[in-house]
Amino acid sequence: MLNHRQVQMNVHSDEPKRSHWWHTTCRNLQCSILHIFVLTAISITVTEVWNKSKVKHPYVGLNVEQIIRRYEYPAEVHHITTEDGYILTLHRIPHGKENHSRNGTPVLLLPGILQTAWDYVHYGPDKCLSFLLAEKGYDVWLGNFRGTTWSRKHAVLNPDEDSSYWNFTVHEMGIYDVPAFIDHIVKFTNQHSLHYVGFSQATMAFTIMGSERSEYLNRVKLFTALAPAAFVGNPRSPLLKFLSKNQDSIKTFLRFFNYHEIFKRGDIFTTYLEHICNENSIFANLCVQHLFVMFGYDYDEMPMEMLSLTSSHFPSANMTMAFRAIKKSTTKKSHPSIIYLNLQYPRPCIIPVMTGL
Repeated sequence: MLNHRQVQMNVHSDEPKRSHWWHTTCRNLQCSILHIFVLTAISITVTEVWNKSKVKHPYVGLNVEQIIRRYEYPAEVHHITTEDGYILTLHRIPHGKENHSRNGTPVLLLPGILQTAWDYVHYGPDKCLSFLLAEKGYDVWLGNFRGTTWSRKHAVLNPDEDSSYWNFTVHEMGIYDVPAFIDHIVKFTNQHSLHYVGFSQATMAFTIMGSERSEYLNRVKLFTALAPAAFVGNPRSPLLKFLSKNQDSIKTFLRFFNYHEIFKRGDIFTTYLEHICNENSIFANLCVQHLFVMFGYDYDEMPMEMLSLTSSHFPSANMTMAFRAIKKSTTKKSHPSIIYLNLQYPRPCIIPVMTGL
């Protein structure tokens, strides 16, 4: 049997071992974190050095108005204020390059989630619906929903400082943004009505407007729904699947860290995309995989020659707003006025001229 002195010695001799194990583990963890930062820094540096020698698309860095004019079409920019104080931007192509008629029927084109008017023009006249309609004699208006790159202002609130600025979902887009767009266009053009073309989230916004503010339906001649959506039922995007299955946890995380705007233009992720997304770079396939995680895998719909141009404006809306829209629409019971559709159609800039307008 061990006497009292031996037991005491054993107890004291065991403490340094436990302490040594703890410090070794901490050092290993610190080394791992350090290795990650070092590898990330090296990767960014190599990407920067390599891609600086690679030519990007000549239109990278242009805004919506500039790229419209670069394609030799007339362009206008209009700013409107909604009933709840959000300042939105409308881009206009009043007529075509060949067709100079200024009395065309107005057409309002609105984009989907994480998109802006940019997504209706950046692929050029041969592929984008906006230019195709302008050549057919229509007066084309391109809207930008609240919280996106070109509609990131408010009459009172500062989006960089006031968290209440971001307190909205697609519901507010439907009852405030869409009516504001329609009011301005019909008044400015002295027309009684217009055509409405919505892609994905914009179809949901229109349906909400039609239910909550049905008087505006008299001002819409035709509603055309591209990839109509009203709830996240079976998304192909891995990111959307993750968000829809982990809503409460993500909401708690965002609230805890006081995040209001993610994927803001110029932040670490969008800057990273701009660095690796170059059609002439060895990192082109890596860029494509990042985009597929967000939108789903479809190589046929990914024009590799446009990678640098696409990444220069994508994503164009903050992810917090997008997540709230997803959370709002995950279940069919989220809004009683919605017609529930979950179809798949081409994107705004790879579609034929629509008949029936």
